[in-house]
Amino acid sequence: MTTPEIAVRLTTCDDFEVLLAIKSDPEEVRWSGFAGPPNRENFRKWFNNALADSDRLMFTGLINRSVAGYIHFHRVSPHRFGVSTGVAARLRGKGHGTTIRSLAIERFYVAFPDTEIEVWLAEGNVASQRSWAKMGYHPTEITKCHEFLCPARVETMRRWIRTRSNSSTVTAARAG
Repeated sequence: MTTPEIAVRLTTCDDFEVLLAIKSDPEEVRWSGFAGPPNRENFRKWFNNALADSDRLMFTGLINRSVAGYIHFHRVSPHRFGVSTGVAARLRGKGHGTTIRSLAIERFYVAFPDTEIEVWLAEGNVASQRSWAKMGYHPTEITKCHEFLCPARVETMRRWIRTRSNSSTVTAARAG
Protein backbone atom coordinates (compact mmCIF):
# COMPACT_ATOMS: atom_id res chain seq x y z
CA MET A 1 0.00 0.00 0.00
CA THR A 2 1.33 3.45 -0.89
CA THR A 3 1.56 6.22 1.67
CA PRO A 4 -1.16 8.81 1.10
CA GLU A 5 -0.21 12.36 0.19
CA ILE A 6 -1.53 14.55 3.01
CA ALA A 7 -1.61 18.35 2.81
CA VAL A 8 -3.54 21.37 4.03
CA ARG A 9 -4.53 24.55 2.28
CA LEU A 10 -6.56 27.57 3.19
CA THR A 11 -10.28 26.90 2.99
CA THR A 12 -12.07 28.41 -0.01
CA CYS A 13 -15.70 28.87 -1.06
CA ASP A 14 -15.33 25.73 -3.17
CA ASP A 15 -14.99 23.64 0.01
CA PHE A 16 -18.53 24.34 1.21
CA GLU A 17 -20.28 21.16 -0.01
CA VAL A 18 -17.64 18.72 1.24
CA LEU A 19 -17.29 20.46 4.60
CA LEU A 20 -21.07 20.46 5.00
CA ALA A 21 -21.04 16.71 4.35
CA ILE A 22 -18.30 16.15 6.95
CA LYS A 23 -20.10 18.36 9.50
CA SER A 24 -23.32 16.38 8.83
CA ASP A 25 -21.75 13.00 9.64
CA PRO A 26 -23.43 11.47 12.73
CA GLU A 27 -20.16 11.19 14.69
CA GLU A 28 -19.33 14.84 13.95
CA VAL A 29 -22.82 15.84 15.11
CA ARG A 30 -22.33 13.76 18.28
CA TRP A 31 -19.34 15.86 19.37
CA SER A 32 -20.52 19.20 17.93
CA GLY A 33 -23.03 20.00 20.66
CA PHE A 34 -25.79 20.66 18.12
CA ALA A 35 -29.12 18.84 17.96
CA GLY A 36 -28.50 17.61 14.43
CA PRO A 37 -26.61 18.23 11.22
CA PRO A 38 -26.17 21.86 10.16
CA ASN A 39 -29.00 23.54 8.33
CA ARG A 40 -27.67 24.24 4.83
CA GLU A 41 -28.66 27.92 4.73
CA ASN A 42 -27.43 28.68 8.25
CA PHE A 43 -24.17 26.85 7.61
CA ARG A 44 -23.72 28.78 4.33
CA LYS A 45 -24.10 32.09 6.20
CA TRP A 46 -21.70 30.98 8.95
CA PHE A 47 -19.21 29.66 6.38
CA ASN A 48 -19.17 32.87 4.31
CA ASN A 49 -18.83 35.04 7.43
CA ALA A 50 -16.07 32.81 8.81
CA LEU A 51 -14.07 33.01 5.57
CA ALA A 52 -14.16 36.82 5.79
CA ASP A 53 -13.38 37.00 9.54
CA SER A 54 -9.84 38.23 10.30
CA ASP A 55 -10.05 36.52 13.72
CA ARG A 56 -10.39 33.09 12.05
CA LEU A 57 -8.03 30.95 10.06
CA MET A 58 -9.55 27.97 8.28
CA PHE A 59 -7.71 25.09 6.65
CA THR A 60 -8.96 22.21 4.56
CA GLY A 61 -7.16 18.89 4.85
CA LEU A 62 -6.42 16.94 1.69
CA ILE A 63 -5.55 13.30 1.19
CA ASN A 64 -4.36 12.47 -2.30
CA ARG A 65 -5.73 15.89 -3.35
CA SER A 66 -9.29 15.11 -2.17
CA VAL A 67 -10.90 17.02 0.70
CA ALA A 68 -10.64 14.88 3.82
CA GLY A 69 -11.18 17.21 6.77
CA TYR A 70 -10.96 20.67 8.27
CA ILE A 71 -9.33 22.58 11.08
CA HIS A 72 -10.69 25.99 12.04
CA PHE A 73 -8.95 28.38 14.41
CA HIS A 74 -10.94 31.19 16.05
CA ARG A 75 -9.66 33.93 18.32
CA VAL A 76 -10.95 33.70 21.90
CA SER A 77 -8.66 36.38 23.38
CA PRO A 78 -5.91 38.62 22.02
CA HIS A 79 -3.24 35.89 22.26
CA ARG A 80 -5.31 32.70 22.27
CA PHE A 81 -7.19 30.76 19.62
CA GLY A 82 -9.66 27.92 20.01
CA VAL A 83 -9.89 25.18 17.45
CA SER A 84 -12.45 22.85 15.89
CA THR A 85 -11.60 19.95 13.63
CA GLY A 86 -13.20 17.13 11.74
CA VAL A 87 -12.19 14.30 9.43
CA ALA A 88 -14.32 12.38 6.94
CA ALA A 89 -15.75 9.24 8.57
CA ARG A 90 -14.08 6.83 6.12
CA LEU A 91 -10.64 8.17 7.12
CA ARG A 92 -10.91 8.12 10.92
CA GLY A 93 -8.61 5.99 13.02
CA LYS A 94 -5.72 5.98 10.55
CA GLY A 95 -3.74 8.94 11.88
CA HIS A 96 -4.76 11.19 8.99
CA GLY A 97 -6.58 13.65 11.27
CA THR A 98 -3.50 14.01 13.45
CA THR A 99 -1.36 14.71 10.40
CA ILE A 100 -3.86 17.24 9.02
CA ARG A 101 -3.98 19.01 12.41
CA SER A 102 -0.17 19.03 12.67
CA LEU A 103 0.26 20.56 9.22
CA ALA A 104 -2.41 23.19 9.89
CA ILE A 105 -0.90 24.09 13.26
CA GLU A 106 2.48 24.66 11.61
CA ARG A 107 0.85 27.01 9.10
CA PHE A 108 -1.21 28.69 11.83
CA TYR A 109 1.92 29.64 13.80
CA VAL A 110 3.39 31.28 10.71
CA ALA A 111 0.38 33.62 10.60
CA PHE A 112 0.00 34.03 14.39
CA PRO A 113 3.43 33.34 15.96
CA ASP A 114 2.77 34.90 19.37
CA THR A 115 -0.43 33.04 20.22
CA GLU A 116 -1.54 29.91 22.02
CA ILE A 117 -3.95 27.28 20.75
CA GLU A 118 -6.38 25.74 23.18
CA VAL A 119 -8.64 22.80 22.51
CA TRP A 120 -11.54 21.65 24.67
CA LEU A 121 -11.91 17.88 24.66
CA ALA A 122 -14.66 15.81 26.22
CA GLU A 123 -13.40 13.46 28.90
CA GLY A 124 -15.13 10.63 26.99
CA ASN A 125 -13.53 11.42 23.62
CA VAL A 126 -10.46 9.21 23.98
CA ALA A 127 -9.60 9.19 20.27
CA SER A 128 -9.31 12.98 20.19
CA GLN A 129 -7.31 13.02 23.41
CA ARG A 130 -4.87 10.51 21.92
CA SER A 131 -4.50 12.55 18.73
CA TRP A 132 -3.86 15.85 20.52
CA ALA A 133 -1.44 14.20 22.96
CA LYS A 134 0.62 12.95 19.98
CA MET A 135 1.02 16.58 18.96
CA GLY A 136 2.37 17.61 22.37
CA TYR A 137 -0.86 18.87 23.92
CA HIS A 138 -1.63 18.07 27.53
CA PRO A 139 -4.70 18.42 29.72
CA THR A 140 -4.94 21.28 32.17
CA GLU A 141 -6.89 21.43 35.42
CA ILE A 142 -9.51 23.68 33.79
CA THR A 143 -12.83 21.95 33.11
CA LYS A 144 -16.38 22.90 32.29
CA CYS A 145 -19.61 21.03 31.76
CA HIS A 146 -21.07 21.10 28.28
CA GLU A 147 -24.53 20.00 27.27
CA PHE A 148 -24.57 17.97 24.07
CA LEU A 149 -27.87 17.61 22.28
CA CYS A 150 -27.44 14.56 20.03
CA PRO A 151 -27.64 12.31 21.94
CA ALA A 152 -28.69 14.38 24.93
CA ARG A 153 -25.99 14.24 27.59
CA VAL A 154 -23.69 16.39 29.70
CA GLU A 155 -19.94 15.87 29.27
CA THR A 156 -17.04 17.26 31.23
CA MET A 157 -14.80 19.17 28.87
CA ARG A 158 -11.14 19.71 29.70
CA ARG A 159 -8.90 22.44 28.30
CA TRP A 160 -5.77 21.11 26.56
CA ILE A 161 -2.79 23.29 25.60
CA ARG A 162 0.70 22.92 24.25
CA THR A 163 3.52 25.00 25.57
CA ARG A 164 5.61 26.66 22.89
CA SER A 165 8.74 24.89 24.16
CA ASN A 166 7.50 21.55 22.85
CA SER A 167 6.40 22.77 19.41
CA SER A 168 8.79 20.33 17.76
CA THR A 169 6.39 17.54 18.72
CA VAL A 170 4.09 18.67 15.92
CA THR A 171 6.60 17.44 13.36
CA ALA A 172 7.25 14.31 15.43
CA ALA A 173 3.52 13.48 15.42
CA ARG A 174 3.52 13.54 11.63
CA ALA A 175 6.53 11.24 11.49
CA GLY A 176 4.80 8.58 13.39
